[in-house]
Amino acid sequence: MDNQKDLKFKSFFAWLEEQWKEKQLCLTDIEESRPSHFKAIMDQIKEADEGYLAGSMNRLDAALDRAKKIFLRAAELIRKTRAAA
Repeated sequence: MDNQKDLKFKSFFAWLEEQWKEKQLCLTDIEESRPSHFKAIMDQIKEADEGYLAGSMNRLDAALDRAKKIFLRAAELIRKTRAAA
């Protein structure tokens, strides 16, 4: 199961890297511009790890999916803020 966890987290961080390339936005940008969204993303990553430790791959998957949605929402808000400036 460790291998599955590693693959899920690697996939998530590869997705983050794609977002950085596509949207020119990284977690540091979110941390600086949208600290509550950053905290929510970090909380979901922690939840994913706790889900794995509890033996629930579904919990891990759900938490990483929520982290992606939060990231995308933060990215959209930052884009709108930048466009308005």
